[in-house]
Amino acid sequence: MAQAGEFTLEQTSLRIDANVRLVKSSQGLGWSNIYAALTNEQPHEALHRAIPAVWLATTFTGIDIRRSSIDGELHQVLPKNLVTITAPGEAVHDEIGIPLEAMHMYLKQEVLDEVAGDLYSDREAKRKIVSELAADDSTLRWFLASIKASLDDPPFSHTLKMDYLSRALAAHLLHRHSTAGPGGIRRTSAEALNARQVASVVDYIEANLASNLTLNELATIVGVGRAQFLRRFKAATQMTPHQYVLMRRIRRSKRYLADPQLDHSSIAIMCGFVSQAHFASTFKRFVKMTPREFRRSLT
Repeated sequence: MAQAGEFTLEQTSLRIDANVRLVKSSQGLGWSNIYAALTNEQPHEALHRAIPAVWLATTFTGIDIRRSSIDGELHQVLPKNLVTITAPGEAVHDEIGIPLEAMHMYLKQEVLDEVAGDLYSDREAKRKIVSELAADDSTLRWFLASIKASLDDPPFSHTLKMDYLSRALAAHLLHRHSTAGPGGIRRTSAEALNARQVASVVDYIEANLASNLTLNELATIVGVGRAQFLRRFKAATQMTPHQYVLMRRIRRSKRYLADPQLDHSSIAIMCGFVSQAHFASTFKRFVKMTPREFRRSLT
């Protein structure tokens, strides 16, 4: 059971469902700055909402991951023990291609801010964590191993140790995995949809991707008005509902293009585009090649 002041699962971007089984977590241990979880995962897709915390993840079995964000898409097959860093305020859509065992760890942004203020001058403290899909950092692995071992501690037995460990981890991330800049560490200024709300909207979008989705029906899912939904969805994902729907339509169309029996007009309709021309122009804008060129590249 969560304790007052704890960093809990609901505050993270981790989605536990039929394909992601929670093996062990820090919930109930009294940790206020860090949330950690061990998982067994089957192949799946998930939209991880933007939150005010840095997310570190590593696998003990290797990973086949396709990651999409507002900045583009990257696909890599990685060995075990490399660390994926997702910066505070960044939303990503991950597609996991193989079963795996993983560790997820979240460190609150307020700890990063506090440590940056202690370590650096005003100008140097305006820095943000840089996302990285495959960091080969032995010190970061040591931190994760220490936190993993601490999951077996009795509740509230080493909360002071975790406070020190969280600040040491923040100092390392700021030193090795950040960049100075005028914007500082990004913050989510608007109230964001919570994890359950994001999951409900994403599930609805996936089930109705071929339909003419509207802001009104998406807003109804979480019981808010159109304008409020637009602000809160963007705060949670760093993209508009329209951008997310287009990204998912393009992803689905890529799968259909791998089937030579499906013509482009049928694919356009099944993916929710108003016409084949609209499908072709949108696909080229996202993928930098036409659907025909993409289909040829698969052979």
